[in-house]
Amino acid sequence: MQVSERFLALLTSQLAQFADREDLKSVVVYLALPGADGRLSLMPVGQWPRDGRALPAVASDRTLQMPAEGRRWLPLRHDRALLGALQVESRSLSWPMPLVERLEAVAHCLTEALRIDLERQHLLQRQQRQDEQLRLLIHQLRNPLAALRTFAQLLRRRLEQDSSSRPLVDGLLAEERQLNRYVEAISALAPPEALTGSSGTTPLLLPPVLAGPEGQPLEEVLEPLLQRAAATAA
Repeated sequence: MQVSERFLALLTSQLAQFADREDLKSVVVYLALPGADGRLSLMPVGQWPRDGRALPAVASDRTLQMPAEGRRWLPLRHDRALLGALQVESRSLSWPMPLVERLEAVAHCLTEALRIDLERQHLLQRQQRQDEQLRLLIHQLRNPLAALRTFAQLLRRRLEQDSSSRPLVDGLLAEERQLNRYVEAISALAPPEALTGSSGTTPLLLPPVLAGPEGQPLEEVLEPLLQRAAATAA
């Protein structure tokens, strides 16, 4: 789980308000992250005071796992999901109510901010998947439209000017142009980075026989096919 810079900035400002509390030694914010065994582990993500100390995870610090009168834990919980925890170390054994209320308010603020941050990440990931699917769809639509246009152009080239079938081919080309305009309109909906082909999904390409061997132009491949089809029909 990666938190955003905006969340980290909010976290820093929330913890900085305890600078007036000389009775506090430290306030640390932990995120609940799944470990390799699937169990949640509390990993530090921010602290006050910011003294440059590298804080270990709770699982690797046995002193944090022992109860202490000068230490309190406030869970960052949304419904039944544990998102993290606020760990407070005090120099005094007393916990005045104003301090407790401030700590609870900070815990509530960070819980809501973390929940929103995680929901935002989820929406961004879903949007990225949709953009990749849209890019793939556009690619899949353009290929058959290009083949259809080429077939129709070659067929019209073989028809006589007074052929009764020529208007049908012209209509086919007109419909292909309309469909291509729809594809371009869909393409405009996708962000530029979604159309760069960076997706790990392999796009569906034209069959090799239509694409032509070694870059052979499509017209050179289709012309013999149409000639054979005409000869068979005759």
